Amino acid sequence: LEAARQQSVSCLALNPSEDTLVCSTSLKQLLSLSLTTAEPSELLCRGAPRIQPLAYPLHVGKIYGVATCIRRPLVATCGSDSSLRIWNYSENTME
Repeated sequence: LEAARQQSVSCLALNPSEDTLVCSTSLKQLLSLSLTTAEPSELLCRGAPRIQPLAYPLHVGKIYGVATCIRRPLVATCGSDSSLRIWNYSENTME
């Protein structure tokens, strides 16, 4: 990434079955990584599993909280834009 596009992880959440990792970033993105499609050693290799945007539209401003649902493939986020968003990480959609 070029310097202007570098970002850092703000928050991490692991779903209850521990097969998907979701993170929010300093550039206000919500990304997901499937942990079942890769060998642990592949997670550190360049070009190995792709981190995917979870869904759009994104928050405008900081994300203050991330929580996962125990019964459904959902992640909830709340942000400084006074919005609460419910993301379906299985279908890459917003509820």
